[in-house]
Amino acid sequence: IFSQYFLGGTGFSIKIEKISGTPLSRIEMEDVRMLYNGPDYSFDVVRIERFGCRYDFRSLFSGRPVILDLELDTPHVWIKPDSSGSNIIPFAGRPGSGASGSFEIANFKVMNGQVIYQSAGRADAAREIDLTGAVLSDSGGLRLSLTSGRGEIIGRKILLRRIHGDILRSGAAAGGAGGREWSGNALKLVDLFIELEKSSMTINGMIDPDSIYMDLNVDADPLEVEETARALGMEISHYGELQGVLDVRGVPEALRINGSVNGTFSGYALDDFNLEM
Repeated sequence: IFSQYFLGGTGFSIKIEKISGTPLSRIEMEDVRMLYNGPDYSFDVVRIERFGCRYDFRSLFSGRPVILDLELDTPHVWIKPDSSGSNIIPFAGRPGSGASGSFEIANFKVMNGQVIYQSAGRADAAREIDLTGAVLSDSGGLRLSLTSGRGEIIGRKILLRRIHGDILRSGAAAGGAGGREWSGNALKLVDLFIELEKSSMTINGMIDPDSIYMDLNVDADPLEVEETARALGMEISHYGELQGVLDVRGVPEALRINGSVNGTFSGYALDDFNLEM
């Protein structure tokens, strides 16, 4: 069932060390591994110490499975690019790779997770990830609704205190403003609230994981300049704290930032200042 609805026709497979529970309503799995077997290399994309799932049994055969509760204990996720530079992600739905079916996860809980992201010349890792929320997939699109979350980006020394909001993925390439082409992995952020140690912001817009290009509207209240730069992997000499609405476009190495802000920036007091960077 997992292969049919979630991984059918892709280069991914699942291995499970132990399964227990009541098949008609709930199962538990231990030492779950999702493997990628591709033309470039093979590796574990996901490893989970314990996987708990309560579901509507009849829905599993309806073409739209309904998972009532899903728990992931100590999941580890690795994201790497293939030879073309595109990130290897389950359910990517690229031509010839198959697409995810329709399904619903009414409630999910992630405990003590870790994500490692590797690309040409760099790597990032987040640990101690705790998340709750829901997932809805329909006609190749995916909506992740977060109700709570926390974690730490260790290489950048960023502590994520809270996160909630919606993340959508259409699963199809599309054009955007200014002639920008978004890949099928592009994500739409809808009222995504993020609280760090010194900053909090609400984000709307698009981000493409393949290129790390972003086109975002950021409502900062407040935004601590040095902390935000570290979160984006930017090296800047500026400091301060800003409140306001900013348009952010580009990749982390070459961001264009425009907006009207108040606060302090590199020792200067700003009052309805038109910021262009």
